[in-house]
Amino acid sequence: DTMLMTILGGGLFSLICMVAALHLIAHSITTPLARLATAVVTSDRNPIPQVPVMTRTDEIGNLARVMHAMSTAIHSHIEALQQSEANLRQLNQDLAGSEAKYRSIVDHAPFGIFTTRGMTLVFSNRYNSLLAGLNATEEKDPDAVRRAIHPEDRDRVIEEFAQAVVEGQPYETVFRFLHADGTIRKVLSRRIPIRDQSGHVIMYQGFNVDITALDFMQTRLRRAERLATLGQVAAGIAHEIRNPLVGIGSTTSLLLDDTAADDPRRPDLAVILQETKRLDRIVNQIIDYARPREIVAFVFDMAQLVPEVMKVLDEPLTRRQAAISLSAPAAPYMIQADRDQFKQVLLNILQNAIEATPQGETITVALAEQARGIEPGLEITVTDRGSGISASHLPHVFEPFFTSGKPRGTGLGLAISRNILDAHGGDIALDSEEGRGTTVRVWTPVRQQPQRMQEEGDHAGHDLRYG
Repeated sequence: DTMLMTILGGGLFSLICMVAALHLIAHSITTPLARLATAVVTSDRNPIPQVPVMTRTDEIGNLARVMHAMSTAIHSHIEALQQSEANLRQLNQDLAGSEAKYRSIVDHAPFGIFTTRGMTLVFSNRYNSLLAGLNATEEKDPDAVRRAIHPEDRDRVIEEFAQAVVEGQPYETVFRFLHADGTIRKVLSRRIPIRDQSGHVIMYQGFNVDITALDFMQTRLRRAERLATLGQVAAGIAHEIRNPLVGIGSTTSLLLDDTAADDPRRPDLAVILQETKRLDRIVNQIIDYARPREIVAFVFDMAQLVPEVMKVLDEPLTRRQAAISLSAPAAPYMIQADRDQFKQVLLNILQNAIEATPQGETITVALAEQARGIEPGLEITVTDRGSGISASHLPHVFEPFFTSGKPRGTGLGLAISRNILDAHGGDIALDSEEGRGTTVRVWTPVRQQPQRMQEEGDHAGHDLRYG
């Protein structure tokens, strides 16, 4: 029995020792593994695992050191990614700021900037839209963009630019935009091909510069130079021709007074006197064209001036058995201008219309309010049913001394009329077709200034003068 108890006691002790040893071994393994597991558990606040360093030299220590190295590397990479993300965010902000700055500069540039892919417009800044007279919706319509080009320039510009696109060459031209309200803007357009790295054209960058004012000033300058030369000639004419004409006219009048009614020389004297007066009128017209008079402006009703001019033309109208029809539905038409000079403009235009009108026909004169942008104005339209003017003559009708076949015309009437309208800030245009008649359109600003306006007939001593 004693032996049995000894054996059982020894076995139990050995079992206890074995269990204790196994527990110690398990604890030495599970504790570092638990620490590793806890270290690699992540949270929203600590997304980067922190693996502790262990001094053990066994496999678990080696595993811990490897995981620590991996943790450190991951931490470094994540920090680098976070820094790259911050740099990218700042770069995007800088890029957005630069793009906004560039867009602002482009939109407020004092010339048109646009981009095309082939023949299609893909970008247009604000000024280019104003030049073309298009809104944001119309700019997206290729047909609307084409229609914005003046009909006389449209086919040429489209064909030439299409050829430049095919050849990949720069393109430069001058053309006109025609707005819906009739405004015309003349532009100098240059388009440059933009190429990719392989040399293929990917788009065209274009620039439109408004040269309307420059073209107008150049035209005015050329005209002023001609006027300066003509003024010197006119001064000589006035001195060398007018004085002898006065003597011839006075002498002829005296001879007519002293000649009997049945004297056969009397008709010849009458012709001499008539031609002398005609020459004097020509001299006066040359001087009027070369040395325009100062504008003496006051407020008057254009609807009353037209009938006055019609009365002056009663005799030539009667000879032609013609009539003038006035359409002024919104009368009165008050404008601030030089009344005498506008009377001369109407006389010049209506005399031309009467001479071109066939027997028994009617000339139409229409008055209508017509604003140009924000500036109120008045349009006068004179239409005849005469033989018209040939296309080759149309570009020259406002040139001095140009006539389209009138036997006794000086060719100064329309030139003088244009000078008068230019001085008033207006303009004159002429449309004609052979066999269908001619239409002359005169536009002048109203220039209303209520605090200074005087009613017609009450302007003596209160004239508004413009140099």
